[in-house]
Amino acid sequence: MLSDEVKELEIEKDNLFKVISLIQKGNYLVDDIVFAKNIEHFRIINRNKTLSYCPFPECCNYFIMCTERKCNADVCDNGYPHRGS
Repeated sequence: MLSDEVKELEIEKDNLFKVISLIQKGNYLVDDIVFAKNIEHFRIINRNKTLSYCPFPECCNYFIMCTERKCNADVCDNGYPHRGS
């Protein structure tokens, strides 16, 4: 039903706004449970657990556990981020 889909989208939007508000408030680490529960929202806005920018949120094997504050990777091969030559 359309109303169920709208409700799901509203929940997703609320979760995304919660994540964005954490970033704006200057929080530097998100609880593991909150992160795991909302991981797709963090991927959408390219932020890891420390709310730091992640250049490869979809393909990095370390994204789920990453607490890197300044990722300097510019290449991600087979799930492994690194600096290119």
